Amino acid sequence: MATGIRISLPKATIQNNQLIKAVVITYKTLKEMIPSSSANSSNINPAGSTIQINSQIISISFYPDRYGNLSHPVRIIFENTNTIENKNTAKENVCAFWASAPSQCGWDSTGCRTGSESNSTHTVCYCSHTTTFSVITRDKLVQSLQIEVITYICCGIAIAVLALTIAIFVMHWKDVKSIVNVMNINIFLCLLMINILVISGLTAIYWKPLCVAISIFLHYIFLAAYSWLLRCAICMHYLFAKNKLAPGSIMGNFLTCCILPATIPILVGIIQVSRYGFDGYLSHYACWLSTTPPVVVTFIIPMILLALAALIYNVLTTTRASSNARVVYDYNDEELEINRKNFRQSFVVLVTFIMTSILFVAFTSTKDIVCQYIFAIISLIQSIYILLFYALKNKEIQMDCKSKAKNHTAYELKPTKGKSSSHLTPANYNNYEDVGEDAIYQEVD
Repeated sequence: MATGIRISLPKATIQNNQLIKAVVITYKTLKEMIPSSSANSSNINPAGSTIQINSQIISISFYPDRYGNLSHPVRIIFENTNTIENKNTAKENVCAFWASAPSQCGWDSTGCRTGSESNSTHTVCYCSHTTTFSVITRDKLVQSLQIEVITYICCGIAIAVLALTIAIFVMHWKDVKSIVNVMNINIFLCLLMINILVISGLTAIYWKPLCVAISIFLHYIFLAAYSWLLRCAICMHYLFAKNKLAPGSIMGNFLTCCILPATIPILVGIIQVSRYGFDGYLSHYACWLSTTPPVVVTFIIPMILLALAALIYNVLTTTRASSNARVVYDYNDEELEINRKNFRQSFVVLVTFIMTSILFVAFTSTKDIVCQYIFAIISLIQSIYILLFYALKNKEIQMDCKSKAKNHTAYELKPTKGKSSSHLTPANYNNYEDVGEDAIYQEVD
């Protein structure tokens, strides 16, 4: 047999002890004469990119002729001309045969499959018919992440609920304006953007520059949300521990929670894309960080550190959020209950966000449908919780609504019975008899 090629015929090929002769022809220079772009069927190259012949070309035939598909496939082991070292590269080898058609000739893969035992130097082919075979190198087929219907529904509702919550805060901002609520609105905005990108931009893998931009922005939004949650946890701790807000200015909060979280995603994106290309930065399934190479650790490590710091501050705050705080720091019952409520709410949002972050990494890395379902459901529950407890049950917002309703009622005029004199027109006045002022007024002594 030709160097680098081995052929195995299954015993079932011979039926009724009939003598079968196999004729094998190898072509040394034929691949140089066939254009690399020759593809007769979309199943060999659905992406439409250039293909390349990566082995010798051989022809196999039987005598007597065996028409139709073989009951058991022929196994052919090819030696690859060019090796593919990394299994995660953008290229892959596939088994193909030369298909002749009246209108077009080219490579096709119908009836042939590539064996799982193939490696970087050899490709194993199983074909159920006999003709001319070779190994074709093509761009690896990308099976993008599928966003399920339940994810669209849950995340869509979450987007509407979070947008409504933000709108309520904006409408009543004069009454709810505070440092804590500034942090809350920024957290809500981050959650809103995450849900929007999950259902609209996560699967845009065929537009690589856009996909990189989406991945960088998602990376940033997640870290920004954790930064705001940590800042909120520190603020709650200071309220209970020292009876004052945490030190820091508006500019300081902006730098630590908006600017600083952007440095890691931008630097990682620029370095990875410039050194290893798009495939060295992006996941194979979605517009998210790659797991091979493990670019995703640049998100996981900061996420763990920020989440752990926020949880530690929440644990420390729990020891302070007791009845002793009212005695030590002269809180009245109403102030103490408001601070406790704010602490409980921020803790619930932190825990649910940690859960959704873990599930997000899981389903974008493995395409696990169960993780995607749980992510969508928890995101929906989280948004409803935020609307209910941060907005609808907010006492300041409720008091503002009652005050506006009361003022509106006070300015309304009560209706009078019968016709009002204002309904008289100038023409009506002409119908009245002029009796003079003396008939109307009587002088009193």
